[in-house]
Amino acid sequence: MASNFTRKLLNFYTKITPTRVETCANLVCSSIYGDAVQTAILSGDKLKSVKEEESIKKLERLSSLKMTSKDVKNLEEDILFSQRILDVNTENVEPLYNIVEDHITCPLRDDIVCENESREKVLMNTKNVYEGFFTAPSVGIVTKKEKNVVEM
Repeated sequence: MASNFTRKLLNFYTKITPTRVETCANLVCSSIYGDAVQTAILSGDKLKSVKEEESIKKLERLSSLKMTSKDVKNLEEDILFSQRILDVNTENVEPLYNIVEDHITCPLRDDIVCENESREKVLMNTKNVYEGFFTAPSVGIVTKKEKNVVEM
């Protein structure tokens, strides 16, 4: 059973042109799963496993999550399921017609700067201020020294 994310991904890909499908699939494969997965998919080979330790560590680092063996198995199933995108014959399929893009306009209001509140008054709403700006806890890639990896 594919994850909800994979289903949404497939729904999105089926609504765009065949050329874009291949381009998007290439980008996703190369940037997230690495060149080995991209090569296997593009060459038409069936992917047997994504359990390469290096790929798993990269995904854990990028997502700041610790993956269990069950998570790795689910990920592998999702990749194999999404591989079916490239197997679909789209030779005589017309691109999606979208009435919103072609016939409906969405006028935007002018972006006018107004001086409603003073900076000091706005910054009184938080205790996290640095040099006149809001601050937030740092979020990003977890280094080896950090221990705040979230368990799934």
